[in-house]
Amino acid sequence: MAELEAANAAMRSRIHRDPLTHLFNREFTNQELERAVSFAGRSRLPLAVVICDLDRFKRINDRFGHAAGDAVLSGFGGLLDASCRREDTAARYGGDEFVVILPNTTIGGAVDFAERIRTRTDALPMRTAGAFTASFGVAALEDGDTAAALRERADAALYQAKRNGRNRVAFSPPMDRRKADPTPTPESVRSGTG
Repeated sequence: MAELEAANAAMRSRIHRDPLTHLFNREFTNQELERAVSFAGRSRLPLAVVICDLDRFKRINDRFGHAAGDAVLSGFGGLLDASCRREDTAARYGGDEFVVILPNTTIGGAVDFAERIRTRTDALPMRTAGAFTASFGVAALEDGDTAAALRERADAALYQAKRNGRNRVAFSPPMDRRKADPTPTPESVRSGTG
């Protein structure tokens, strides 16, 4: 009986994991974000989401090959996993896009988390592909938010980071600041050199 339970647990783990990075997959992460938004809304605790995307990843695949690209994805996934707390959820969302759900974390804490990952990314020892960078979008849960709305704000911040030159962290400003500015855009907080 114990062997069957262990086999079932291993199968459930494989179903919810990305085989390359061993992070959670998109389907599991969407469900987890729904649960996290519901819990944070009921308990009045903060919640933040970080979306990150590897900069110019296609160039890595084109120049060094897909094996090198896979090594970069796996290395970055390992960095995310090692940087998370037990209660956080790190996922490969698709291609070279990653999502981290940060329960009980304010916008400031999530920006700090993203900045730590950004600065550690260039230090990853990727012999086959050289140095690479990543861009980050951060958003925090606000009253009345759905999981989709939270994710969309983080995604908009990510694209702002890309438009502002890549290798940076951008965040969605809180609602009260957006109300003061009728045409709000995500704000860039720090940037790298490349």
